[in-house]
Amino acid sequence: MKASGKPANQPQAIPTSKVKEDAPPLPGVLFLLRDAVMVTWELRIPVYGYVAWLLIPTILILFSEQLPTQVQEVASIMISASSWLLTLWVNAAIILFISISIGMQEHQHIDYAALSKRAWERSLPLFLLQACVALSVGLGMIAFIIPGILLWVWTAFGAQELVLGQSTVWQALTHSRELVRGRFVAVFGRLIAIEILFGCIVLGLFIGYILLGLQGDAANLLPTLRAWPSWLETGFNLITLPFTPIIITYHLLLYFALKKSYALNTV
Repeated sequence: MKASGKPANQPQAIPTSKVKEDAPPLPGVLFLLRDAVMVTWELRIPVYGYVAWLLIPTILILFSEQLPTQVQEVASIMISASSWLLTLWVNAAIILFISISIGMQEHQHIDYAALSKRAWERSLPLFLLQACVALSVGLGMIAFIIPGILLWVWTAFGAQELVLGQSTVWQALTHSRELVRGRFVAVFGRLIAIEILFGCIVLGLFIGYILLGLQGDAANLLPTLRAWPSWLETGFNLITLPFTPIIITYHLLLYFALKKSYALNTV
């Protein structure tokens, strides 16, 4: 018996409604992080199999350096486009895979072909959603920062709604805001905490990688960052990729917690 990767087997988008003030508390940052690490580790082979696709653009960048200068420019554009497309697909595939795996019963199997197809189908809507979010949050940040923070939190779960449901981009963003309603501070704290945590870890590893490449010459650190050679981009990708599924899983578990709480506390 196979578990389909189609959205019919996934939690559907919920109608807008008013959330009660006595809604149960959300899991804390450490609990969410612990569970995200445990889920990622348990499903590590398929999850990191998806993540490995993101290495393809990095490899192509290294090979493109051997091409003539004029060809390098065209190749760089094509590689950037493929990297963006692969990132969207990998994000959608991991969201679908983990969601199905969590709800899967014993002796069931995942239809990877259907899952991959569904992920590709959601890639274009996901691109449109991310473009809308980036534009609105960017404009909000320009407008005295606070509107940007509000929009960032309100739209934080649009990707999960779009991938797991049959929503349009607008419906996904609307439902994302409904999930956050009445929980803004709690959700903001959990979102910003994971960004700061992994940001500090990646920054520390990245600086260590640069200093190792410069043989400990810290004086050349800033000039190297400005030049951004290919070995620097390769190192950054290799450092960030292992954390990618953990962050995706963390956001997905927070999304599930919000959706469960919302379903139990709507009137």
